[in-house]
Amino acid sequence: MTTIRTRRTQSRQAPKPVRVEVATLAKLIEQEISKKLLELLERKHLYQTVAIDLTAVNNLIHTATESDIKIPPPAAGLLMHLTSRVALQKALREYVEDLLDRDWQFESTGAEPHRAHIKKQGNFPVTLPTLKIHCNKCDSILPPHNPGYPGQSEPISIVLEEWKQSVQLVLLPYHCQSCKLEPLVFVVKRTGLKLQLVGRSQFESFDVPKFIPKEEREHYSDAMIAFQAGRVLAGLFFLRTMIEQYMRRVLNAKGRMTGDELGDAYAKLLDDEFPKRFISLKGIYSQVSEKLHAADADVNQFTASREDIVRHFELLKTLPLKSIVAENQSPVALSPLLSQSASQIQDVSTPDTSSKRL
Repeated sequence: MTTIRTRRTQSRQAPKPVRVEVATLAKLIEQEISKKLLELLERKHLYQTVAIDLTAVNNLIHTATESDIKIPPPAAGLLMHLTSRVALQKALREYVEDLLDRDWQFESTGAEPHRAHIKKQGNFPVTLPTLKIHCNKCDSILPPHNPGYPGQSEPISIVLEEWKQSVQLVLLPYHCQSCKLEPLVFVVKRTGLKLQLVGRSQFESFDVPKFIPKEEREHYSDAMIAFQAGRVLAGLFFLRTMIEQYMRRVLNAKGRMTGDELGDAYAKLLDDEFPKRFISLKGIYSQVSEKLHAADADVNQFTASREDIVRHFELLKTLPLKSIVAENQSPVALSPLLSQSASQIQDVSTPDTSSKRL
């Protein structure tokens, strides 16, 4: 028996119309700007930038077949549908470019970008996000900061138009909702689609790990501030200063000692159970010194050394240092220089701040 198979042809259905309202595009742009501004103010540091990403906007325009935007009447003939779609998408792209070329009006609440298309000229409104950042005035953990403060609800904007590309500077006040003390004011520079953090009224604060000794916290803080401001070499210098001053303090070293001498003497104070797999303070000091001598602003070195330092002090909480002078015994000979000043060396477990157990 012969079987005859026939192929059923499926008729292609025309794609469903995709209607893109100009208000939808405006809202999408406003949300992207607000999201990038949040990233800049919460996670970036001085002079770092973020760029507005229009991928979602462009993809939406590419699918558009209908819109409420006015376009020239399409040409007649077989290509009428195609020319109409091309003209529509071109008009939508021009509309987006017009919005982005305007001054951006940052508002605390109630921004309505869907109304921006009503007027041919005017600022493009953008709603400011609420931030969760450290506060220099209180001890709250990442308290919310709302835009504005009593008496000043809206940002101050300055536009410089004398150059090829206009530059917009915006002062954005934010108020801690935990203490409600002095507001923090950010200065943001907008150039085209880029936003840059160029100033702030208060130094950026951050949590210093609780394991860091209080006597060396200032050096650690200086290292972090320098690093976050893009001054990596200065950050490396402060890290090395922190290590050296810490070792000199616990060893009660009064005279001149090299980093190697300090590191060797300090290693004798470590508990016998202190993990050998971790790099020593002498090793960290040596690595950082090499970068400083070569004027190598190595970001990876700073990050690795900082983490090694924090790990070292964290371990000291469970494996504290040995006594420099054993009870009822003669001083431990750590180095010729330290032996000469043994009478000044104290047990690190005493309350004296110059030799506090860490």
